[in-house]
Amino acid sequence: MITKIDVERGYDSGKIRLGVSPNQDGIVASIGNSWFYFGGLTAEEYGNVEQFVHDIPHDTIVDEVYSALNSFIESGWEEAKEEYEYYEHILTEH
Repeated sequence: MITKIDVERGYDSGKIRLGVSPNQDGIVASIGNSWFYFGGLTAEEYGNVEQFVHDIPHDTIVDEVYSALNSFIESGWEEAKEEYEYYEHILTEH
């Protein structure tokens, strides 16, 4: 299980990186070799990571990434569960 503390530590240590979507439709989070959308419409409005990080509080980013990761489990899709487990492995390894 990924905790909010795992997400905060991952974000602060660089295990969770922010970037511009490969589709050029907002900011995404990357863990390992995969990326995912987070932050809803707010993240979609940005095309620049630096501006996003400047405008959006640290705790809000952590909360939004944590919420997005939880949605993988809540979806019930097997592929999403496997992706979650991949992220969990990276974020919880010491």
